[in-house]
Amino acid sequence: MRFLTRDQIEAEYTVFARHDELPDPVKRCVHPLEPDSSIYDFATCLREGWQWVFDGWRRHQPRAWAALEACNPALLFGEHERPDRIDPKKRRWSCDGFVSLGDRYLLFFPCLEDFSIEHVGEEHPAFERFSALPEAIAEAHYTRINGVGFVDSLPKNVMSNRVLPAPLWTVWPLVTEVAEASGAPRKAAVNALRQLASGEWNRRWEERYVVMLDTRLPEDFGPGGDIVFVDQESTSRRLYHVRDFDFSAVALLAQPEVAIDSYVAHVISGGEGRFDFSPYRGPAA
Repeated sequence: MRFLTRDQIEAEYTVFARHDELPDPVKRCVHPLEPDSSIYDFATCLREGWQWVFDGWRRHQPRAWAALEACNPALLFGEHERPDRIDPKKRRWSCDGFVSLGDRYLLFFPCLEDFSIEHVGEEHPAFERFSALPEAIAEAHYTRINGVGFVDSLPKNVMSNRVLPAPLWTVWPLVTEVAEASGAPRKAAVNALRQLASGEWNRRWEERYVVMLDTRLPEDFGPGGDIVFVDQESTSRRLYHVRDFDFSAVALLAQPEVAIDSYVAHVISGGEGRFDFSPYRGPAA
């Protein structure tokens, strides 16, 4: 698996490794070119450090935490300012946060200042989705930040969330949409979802089942790989698994917190080959 490198990051961004190095607007969570606009709270993350950012992993996903800790991680902030593509007289500014895993890098996604699940709980617009996930997974990945992301090139595709659990605030794609885009018959996906629905089937049910993990690389739209999906309006906290888009064999993840913990640890540690979800699969209904 090809991870992002420091050279790729520095080719796109001016990089800061410490809180005291950050530009003053970033410390105040203010857009440098638009003072009335807020940005995500990278400043608190860099001030508190990676242990604070990933404390949910330590408490709820011990395998992922151990794999991360073994990499001697650190947080970076990157900003870039450039002329607008349409009107070169205007300037555009953007930023990202990175987690170093030695010579490999991931993205991390902070929340707006004082607007994480940890701060506002049920008032958070994504709290229903948060509550649909197994508790250990939700608490680990989404209580303090919006999640972690994988990219292997820059500029990143903001619509592609692959390899790691999708950030909480992004659009999680419908299972049926992901199936169709990968060449799987939509009818097979719909029929599988019908078997999971607890009420009379209609289009509204289809919109409830969304993909929280797609293990394929960002540029891969083939029918291989694993997806894990959830009913984002359910309180059952169940996760379902499909291998290679075979919707005739949808499985319930019987130990979802262990499955996701083990899978994320596999990615973080740079594990070779495809992760095997089969030990965690059980009957879907």
